[in-house]
Amino acid sequence: MTGTLVATLTGHKNWTSAVAFSPDSQRIITGSEDHTSIIWDARSGDELVTICEHKKPVRVAEFSPDGKEVLTGSGDSIVCINDSLLGTRKHGWARNGDPYVTSACYSPDGKFVIVGYGSGNIRIRNTETGLLVADWEGHGDRVISVTADNKNLVSICEGGSIRIWEMANLTMPRDEQGA
Repeated sequence: MTGTLVATLTGHKNWTSAVAFSPDSQRIITGSEDHTSIIWDARSGDELVTICEHKKPVRVAEFSPDGKEVLTGSGDSIVCINDSLLGTRKHGWARNGDPYVTSACYSPDGKFVIVGYGSGNIRIRNTETGLLVADWEGHGDRVISVTADNKNLVSICEGGSIRIWEMANLTMPRDEQGA
């Protein structure tokens, strides 16, 4: 490691609050207080795609495990899945009553997105259909981090509790109320 600066990414109009590499390390996604997400070329620093799906700051920006999609979430409680090459929306949804998205990730197999909210709720959606498959109310405080393997989900809340949830049988969509 030399510590040599490779590129400086410039394009957001406000500070950046989320960043992630694509699985092949060729691209980077950033989310910003300017309500946008930008996908960049990791080598050149060139802006490839700008995604403008949110009305509030983007707090979460992640690539899918295969790198074909990106997941963004923001302070307007909106979560979007977009094509990572074109920026076109595949799915988008909002959770009425939840103040904002605080954390999110893909399951390692890419079949689900797991989203943590400021209300303490965790929602899981099928990435192919966009349908809600789980809605858990396990934390009394804001969910600050979620991560998953293909069997379990771990969530951490602002109050300090760490919970492990079984993810077996996440196939049937649930009835949504307020979404």
